[in-house]
Amino acid sequence: MRRLNANGVFCVFANNDRICVQLMPALTITEAEAAELVGLVRKSVAETEAFDLAGSAHFGTQTEVRLKNVVRHL
Repeated sequence: MRRLNANGVFCVFANNDRICVQLMPALTITEAEAAELVGLVRKSVAETEAFDLAGSAHFGTQTEVRLKNVVRHL
């Protein structure tokens, strides 16, 4: 979330869940704006420091699967 905000994408935690970021673009978003948003999300994910999910007590298997799905869809 910090990297997204630093790159100009406003987002918040979804339902105060620190492992889920919520993006809410306008319903009138153009294809070019959507492409720019996806590019900024890709850039932010690439800039994020790697962290060890297996060694973390806070993150579990469900979080690992969520992150892999995000990266796979980008």
